[in-house]
Parts: sequence; structure tokens; C-alpha cells
Amino acid sequence: MFKISKTNIYLLLITLFYFSFLEAQEQNPDVFRIAFGSCNKVDLPNPFWEDMGNRNPDLFIWGGDVIYADTEDMSKMEAMYAEQKSNPAYRDFIVHTEVLGT
Repeated sequence: MFKISKTNIYLLLITLFYFSFLEAQEQNPDVFRIAFGSCNKVDLPNPFWEDMGNRNPDLFIWGGDVIYADTEDMSKMEAMYAEQKSNPAYRDFIVHTEVLGT
């Protein structure tokens, strides 16, 4: 017959408590992550969108120009905004993250 000692029961309870605490910590609803960015140069590689998306922010705030457009030509600016919105990593990011502009 299998015999369980008090020590084994205590170890089991401590282990269960520890892992339940870790899981609760990972799902903490009190944590709200905010990411910031501005002046994005759409003509350069933008590898940071995937990195930011992996951090699962709840909100992203454009703290300035969405694109860095050093021009007054509205057709050029429109093309740059279209390029920003067509970036696959950015498109995936904005599907999962609320985005606000200032």
C-alpha cells in the first residue's frame, strides 16, 4: 500500500501554491502596458513593430508625427501614410493594440 507522509503533503501544497501564484501573476488584470512612438521613417526598415507587438501593450500612443514627412506636398504625405499602413508588422500590431495619436 502507498503511504503518504506529512512532508510529501506539505511539499505538494507548497508547490501548488507556488505555481498558482505564478499563473495569477502572469494574468494580472491590474497591469496596463503603454507603448509610445513618433516620427516613423517609412523609407527605412521598421523591425521594432514586431518587438513591440511581442510585448503585448494595451495601448500605443503616437506622441508626434505618425510618419516623418519633411515635406509640404500632401500627395507625398498621403503615399507615406499608405506605406506605413501597408507595413505587415504594423498592420498586425494595430489589429491587437489600440492606437491613439496626439
